[in-house]
Amino acid sequence: MKKATVSASSVKILLISILAILVIVAVGGFYYAQDWFSKYAANITSVPSSSANEMSPTQLNELRIELIKYQPYIDKVASITAPQGDYNSAIQQDLNTYASATGTKITNFGPSNAQPPSSLAALPTGIRTSYISISIQNPIPYNSLLQFINAIETNLPKMRLTGIGVKRVESPAGYVNVDPMIIEIYLR
Repeated sequence: MKKATVSASSVKILLISILAILVIVAVGGFYYAQDWFSKYAANITSVPSSSANEMSPTQLNELRIELIKYQPYIDKVASITAPQGDYNSAIQQDLNTYASATGTKITNFGPSNAQPPSSLAALPTGIRTSYISISIQNPIPYNSLLQFINAIETNLPKMRLTGIGVKRVESPAGYVNVDPMIIEIYLR
């Protein structure tokens, strides 16, 4: 039996042939996939849109039941923001409630002259912000200040503390002086 000899030129021709076949298959596959995706996209965009007029009474009733089921969530979203009308009195009432619960006394409440930069996250459509400044009676126990800040921050997110300055006082121990606080309010 004779041994088959393989020369370098025959291996070279074989590899070039395989490479050419792979390129042809890849180009053909790409073209086929592009054609298939364009037909699929045309089918998706041709789906007719529906409207409430085309719905049966049964479907409309099911939709009404779904809306009733989600009403608590709708109410929760509405409570996250303060109403635009007379929000100052509602916010002042909330802050006074937090102050009395934490042993803090608010001495001044009013709009903030200097508005700090808004948060980095974009607000949803229809939500705007306003800023107020409050001053509290100094000195205040540090723990009471922390409880007051916690009450503001854990409130439904209709307000957020954005600016505060705190200085330690020598006497009495555990007390601090607080500069006017700037609070951001979320409005509908």
